[in-house]
Amino acid sequence: MKAQRYWIFLILMLVTLSGCSTLLHSQKNSQALQKRIQVAMEARLAGQWGVVYDSFWQTYRDKVTRDSFLSRSRVTFKSYRIGTITVAEDGKSAEAEVWASIEMRGFTFPEAQQTQIWLYEKGNWYQRVDVDGMQKAMF
Repeated sequence: MKAQRYWIFLILMLVTLSGCSTLLHSQKNSQALQKRIQVAMEARLAGQWGVVYDSFWQTYRDKVTRDSFLSRSRVTFKSYRIGTITVAEDGKSAEAEVWASIEMRGFTFPEAQQTQIWLYEKGNWYQRVDVDGMQKAMF
């Protein structure tokens, strides 16, 4: 009887610790992503477009050369804020809400909102950016 209780207790402890480990990994992954988004957005504010390009996923970088990306006209970023970050259960993708105050062609957009998609590849987070569409031009 005592042996059976011991095994039940041990199994419950292992399940509990496993859940804590998953939660800690998820929090760490989310924090790493938030830091990565901050670096990419700070680079936009500073006009460091090479850093921005490096934050994009490999598929984009395979299709758009660094020189081509750097030669494009840009919007001017004035400020930003990061909203909700949602990491998928598998930890390989995430969505982040980002608001930015931007200037483009003499117009100011104080709260331009974008849902950014981020992918975890080769040990780091990279922003998924489509080659076509508005996302390539603004964020």
